[in-house]
Amino acid sequence: MRSVRAPANSTVQQDVHLDPDLASDLDYRAVFDAAPDPTLLLSADGLVCDANARALALYGYRRHEIRGLPAAGLLGEEFRAVDLFPERPATIAAATHRRRDGSTFIAETILSCIPRPGLPALALAVVRETSEPRSTLDRLREAEERWRFALEGAGDGVWDWNLATNEFYQSPRWREMLGYEGDTPDLLWNRLIHPDDKQHVFGNLEAYLRGETLLYQSEFRLRCADGGYRWFAARGKLLSRDASGKPLRMLGTHRDITESRRMMEELRASEERWQFALEGHGDGLWDWDLVSGRIVLSPQFKQILGYGSNDLEAGFGWDEFAHPDERVRTRALFDAYLTGASPLLVAETRMRCKDGSYRWVALRGKIMEYGSLNRPARMIGTLRDIEDIKQREGRERYEQEQLAHAGRLITLGEMASALAHELNQPLTAIRNFSALGLRRLGENPPEGVKATLEIIAEQALRAGEIVRRVRSFVHKGELSFAPVQVNDVVADMCRFAELDAPTAGVQVVRDLQPDLPPVDGDRGGLDQLVMNLIKNGIEAMASSGAERRLTIATALRQDECIECSVSDRGPGVPENVRASLFEPFVTTKADGVGLGLAICRTIVENHGGRLWVEANPGGGACFRFVVPIAHKGQNVRE
Repeated sequence: MRSVRAPANSTVQQDVHLDPDLASDLDYRAVFDAAPDPTLLLSADGLVCDANARALALYGYRRHEIRGLPAAGLLGEEFRAVDLFPERPATIAAATHRRRDGSTFIAETILSCIPRPGLPALALAVVRETSEPRSTLDRLREAEERWRFALEGAGDGVWDWNLATNEFYQSPRWREMLGYEGDTPDLLWNRLIHPDDKQHVFGNLEAYLRGETLLYQSEFRLRCADGGYRWFAARGKLLSRDASGKPLRMLGTHRDITESRRMMEELRASEERWQFALEGHGDGLWDWDLVSGRIVLSPQFKQILGYGSNDLEAGFGWDEFAHPDERVRTRALFDAYLTGASPLLVAETRMRCKDGSYRWVALRGKIMEYGSLNRPARMIGTLRDIEDIKQREGRERYEQEQLAHAGRLITLGEMASALAHELNQPLTAIRNFSALGLRRLGENPPEGVKATLEIIAEQALRAGEIVRRVRSFVHKGELSFAPVQVNDVVADMCRFAELDAPTAGVQVVRDLQPDLPPVDGDRGGLDQLVMNLIKNGIEAMASSGAERRLTIATALRQDECIECSVSDRGPGVPENVRASLFEPFVTTKADGVGLGLAICRTIVENHGGRLWVEANPGGGACFRFVVPIAHKGQNVRE
């Protein structure tokens, strides 16, 4: 295929003869001349071979005069670079056509290829005169001039590139930005590109011309008149292609971005110094694009959470990594800052590490860029590891609680001493009067009265012992140890419990291993221990809908210890309470003071044993304690 390059004003006429086949075809001239539009037959060299009657009348030539004329001299400037043989009919936009007498008119041209096997192909050009007057083109030119003026008024240079001829028009502003004066026809932009930028620039351009991008955009350096280089941002768009899709003309702008590039470099260097300073103090950095949602993390940020520098490249989200208990609160702090309710993002939260554990961190952040409608577009901030601080605060808080407990225990000790002094006399009186009542009853007392008075005496004695033990719990007084049968302790305490159990609807079941060896213990302390566990079990089933059964069992273990268990069918002990259940002032009862189990633990530990709680397989809780058996010549206090 060939392109027509003849000058538009050429009047050189060449003698063009039709071959015999064509002459034979022209026997159908009646059909050719009857075509409704002016039609020209063109050779591969772009010369007129023939014209129908309407074309002769339009251009003012006779048939023998028009043959051999360059078609570009008739069809206008736009015809000079077109492909005469498109694969399908192609339209040449409205252009200025010239008649024989020199007058002009506006018309568009439709080209079609006529292949001839074994012979050069011909092109058929159908000319359609447009109804738009010449002033339309003038208005278009004026509009283009206004567009150029607006762009240059904004500081942009305008360029117009004819890709077919490689002619490159530059506006005065374009040349002024590079320091060139006057018209410089040989000043081609692609020859001024910095060598390091050429591959990038031409790659972007070729991608656009192939249709891979909607707009040509690129940033590069151009050589100025003084030999130096300045940065420019180029934007361009194709205005026309030929029938085969080949680009013909491209229009665009150049904007000088040297100063903005310098400022960006300074900002980048400042950010690097800021990042170095913060990471030197152990802080991690994060950069959040609020438009796309992408969060870029520094290596130090990843290291704090146990990740490597190449981890978390696929993405990171605050909600995804925040502890479930902290997620809502952390999101609320972010929202409060982004909506302007707080001047700075400050949040302490737990975040998930690579190993699945959670670590306390302190987040600080600030909006750095705003987008359309003044909405936050970019936010940067820091992450600081405060796990050690939180642990230290926890230890300090625990120590403060222990000090408070110690103060309460001292107060309790003082109260116990006062109570012991005040209660000893009435308890002694109860014991004495019950003994006097027993003596006066004689040998044949009424049924049940003697047993009642004996229980009153025993309970009065036990009450005095309990007061003494409260004092010993606080002041660590000496205990009286002797061989004690655990089964006897359980039997006696069950006898007392059976007075209250029926009222609560509780069945007390004993499962005691017979012939257990004795333990070296304090009988009063063991009585108080077992009685407290039995009482807790009965109270735990007060509102239970299940079978209310309390089971007390004893057994000899292989480690030469006696184990005693008290199992109930109540609601059980929550998992989060079990670890601290035996601490002073910890209770699961609405009206409890939290001292009963603490005293029980102290009694068991004074006997060299251990007390714990576990879930009852049948529902409820099971309290177990073990104490070592007595050996001849050995005492647990040794």
